[in-house]
Amino acid sequence: MEQMGAGLGDIANVMAAHGQQTARFLEKQNYLRAGEMQMQQKQHMDTMSVRREEMMSAKETAKALLDFEREEAAKKMKLEEKKLDVEKTNQMLAFGQTAMARGVSAADAKAWWDAFNG
Repeated sequence: MEQMGAGLGDIANVMAAHGQQTARFLEKQNYLRAGEMQMQQKQHMDTMSVRREEMMSAKETAKALLDFEREEAAKKMKLEEKKLDVEKTNQMLAFGQTAMARGVSAADAKAWWDAFNG
């Protein structure tokens, strides 16, 4: 009977030791899983950070392009205005020369010009 009790005690000790080993194994597994999760989260955050930077860079590039296009359009408009001013000045000179050639006074020529080009 004593041997049986001793045998049961040995079995209990073996089971307890096995239980402790299992607990340590599960602890290690949980630790490894937690580490894996942290790595995945870090990779996700890094990826999101890169994407955010790419989006900001794309926005900045688009804004710079839009600003450039606006500046170019403004330059083109000023150039067109200058061309119109030169054209109008040339028309005025031609009109004045024609008026003088016909003997029209400068005051009358200016009055006619203003009336037609008001």
